[in-house]
Amino acid sequence: MGQTLRDDFKQGGFFKNLKQEFKELEFFYLDDERRELLKNMGWFRRTFKSMIWLFKSLFFHLTTVRRILLVVAVVLFFSISAQVNGANVQIQRNGSIVSLLIFLFILMLELKDKLLAKNELRAGRAVQEALMPLEEPLFPGWQLFLFSRPANDVGGDLVDFFPVDETRADITLCDVAGKGLPAALFAAKMQASLRAVAPDYSSISALSAKVNEIFCRDGISSRFASLLYLRLNKGSGKVQLVNAGHLPPLLAQPQKIAELSKGDPAIGLKKGIHYKEHSLTINPGEFLLLYSDGLTEARDGNETFYGDGRLTSLLMRVRNDSASQIARAILRSVEVFTGDAPKTDDLSFVILKRTME
Repeated sequence: MGQTLRDDFKQGGFFKNLKQEFKELEFFYLDDERRELLKNMGWFRRTFKSMIWLFKSLFFHLTTVRRILLVVAVVLFFSISAQVNGANVQIQRNGSIVSLLIFLFILMLELKDKLLAKNELRAGRAVQEALMPLEEPLFPGWQLFLFSRPANDVGGDLVDFFPVDETRADITLCDVAGKGLPAALFAAKMQASLRAVAPDYSSISALSAKVNEIFCRDGISSRFASLLYLRLNKGSGKVQLVNAGHLPPLLAQPQKIAELSKGDPAIGLKKGIHYKEHSLTINPGEFLLLYSDGLTEARDGNETFYGDGRLTSLLMRVRNDSASQIARAILRSVEVFTGDAPKTDDLSFVILKRTME
C-alpha cells in the first residue's frame, strides 16, 4: 500500500485531478438549475453551497440502511465533546473511532456496488466494441471513417457499416435518447434489427418504416432514437438517405458547407410513419459528415457549446484532406476545446469522402 501511495504522489497533478473530480461530482449530483446558480456565486459561498447540496444528494441516493448508518456516524462525531476529565476524553476518542469505522464501512459498501457495476459495464463495453465495424471500411470509390466514443462506459450511439450485396453497402448513425446501459441495449437492438431486415428491402424508406414498426411494437414508450440511414452504390457517387429525426448531415463542397434538409420523426415515436428517401450525388473531392449532437454540444469548462459555427469553420479548412485526416482534425479540435471538462454526451460521426475513380 505504501508503494502504491508513493507512486500516486510521483504522478503529480494532484490538485488538477482533485478539481476535475469535484467538477464531475457537481455534474453528476446537481441539476442544471443549481449548477447555473453556483456559477454566479463567489468561491467561498459556491464551495459551501456546493458541499451542502452534494451531501444532501448523496444522502438521498444511499440505501435505507446506509442512510441510518451515516446519521449515526455524524451524530457520534459531533455530539461527544472533550472534557478536562480523562474518562470523557477517552469516550470522545472511542466515539470518534466508531464514527470513522462507520464511515469506512459505508465507503466499502458503496465501492463494492461501484466495482460490481463497473465490471458489468466493462463487459458491456467489450460487446459494443466487438459489434463496431472497422474504423476505415473499404468500399470502391469512397474513403470512409467511422468513430464513436461513449461519454460513460457504454453509450447509446451507434455507427455501423455493412455490405448488403456485391454492389451496395449501408451506413448507419443512430443516437438513442438517454445514456448508459439502457441506451446501449436499445442501440444493440437497433443494429441487430437493421442488419436483419436490410437485405430484404431495396427501398431504404420501406426499411426504415419496418424498423420503426418493430420498435413501436417491442420498445419502451419513453425510449426512441434518431437515425441516419445511407446506402452507397458501387461505382457511383449517388447516395440514398433517410433521416429519421437526426441532425441534418453536412455536405462539404469546394466553396461552402451545405446542410441537408431536415428529416422525419425519430424511430420508435409513433406507428405508421412514412419516411422520405432522399437522393444526392457526391462529386469527387466532396465529403459528407454525419454526426451526433455530442459533437456540436461538447462543452468546455464554462459549459459553452462547441457549436455549429466552429465545426463549419474547421470543415472548410480541412475539406481537401483525406477522410482519416478530417476525422482526426475534428477530434483534436474537440479535445482542445473541452479540455478537462467532463464529457456530457456520446460523440459519434461518420465521414464519407468521394474519391477519383
